[in-house]
Amino acid sequence: YFCTPDDLEKIKNVSNLGYECGPGGIEEYETTLLKGICNTRTLVLAWAVGGRTNVSFPENTGFRFPQSDQETIIFTSIHYDNSRLIKNHKDNSGFRFKFTRNLKKYDLGVMGMSVPTNPLDITIPPNTDSIKMTSICYSECTQNSFPDDGVTVYAGNFHTHLAGRALRAYLMRDGKLVKYLFDDQHYDFNYQSNILIQPTKLMKGDSLILECVYSTKNKNKFTFGGYGTQDEMCGLFIYYYPKIEFLGCASTIPDKEMANFYNKLIKDSIIPPLDIKLDSTNIRNNTKILVDHLRTKVKSSKELSDRYKNYYLNPINNTGLCLTKSRKIDVSFFEKEFKRPTETLNEKNYCDRV
Repeated sequence: YFCTPDDLEKIKNVSNLGYECGPGGIEEYETTLLKGICNTRTLVLAWAVGGRTNVSFPENTGFRFPQSDQETIIFTSIHYDNSRLIKNHKDNSGFRFKFTRNLKKYDLGVMGMSVPTNPLDITIPPNTDSIKMTSICYSECTQNSFPDDGVTVYAGNFHTHLAGRALRAYLMRDGKLVKYLFDDQHYDFNYQSNILIQPTKLMKGDSLILECVYSTKNKNKFTFGGYGTQDEMCGLFIYYYPKIEFLGCASTIPDKEMANFYNKLIKDSIIPPLDIKLDSTNIRNNTKILVDHLRTKVKSSKELSDRYKNYYLNPINNTGLCLTKSRKIDVSFFEKEFKRPTETLNEKNYCDRV
């Protein structure tokens, strides 16, 4: 991340900086150490298990550093998983940057898409195969943030955890499917390399649809959205140029529809009753109660799996999010009817997709 600090002197008094976020900064979880230090943060690079160690950029591009006249620092965030509690491991992870004073023609940028990484937005029942979740970057986001001649995408990086099986990103224009921008129907958590594509224009008013498919057929407990390896995520980093003040986009099922779903499960005796009545005003505040209930009191069944599959596949509406950056990060929310593409692309071979 590039960080523009409010006060460079604060950095000298901080050690062990930690910062977690969902893909592209869509959801932020600050530690108290970092709180108040950076007034803006910009994602530069992302790496995950199995990724290549060398990252190449188009010849006429580069990351500008610093990005403004203000003092700028680079910091990294690393997630560790030592579930076997092995002792005395040493880590030397890091990045090596090549700097030049000869500026390239285009500044590179990174935008993110995701299903928000939290337990209510990603809830996968046990013993369930091929459950699909969707995040939409609505045309409102690109219409308000993209330049008239658009931006050029050249690479991307999908991200889920162990239950992820397939991911696909659609490019939509004027309501019609243009192409599969990125496509991995044999996703493997251990091989998360960047996907290079033929440079593709994203234009004002375009929309993107991200789909993540999961399987928990060998698990007997619910899987929830989170940062642990046993939790789940659904994300896509998109590398593009020229850089604009756009951080990313996402969508989620509205709280009212979510509450109605769980109340219907209880009414139909698919899950045991809760001590509280869920509605749009309280479901987020009762996340822990609902998650604990699902973890400890709900058993897997075909009906349970089918209900969740239909819930994620056919929501009535979606809440869209657009993230832009000026002097601070601005988030705009809106509710919109959910429409999934009805057409498919008949391609002769995998290489045609790029």
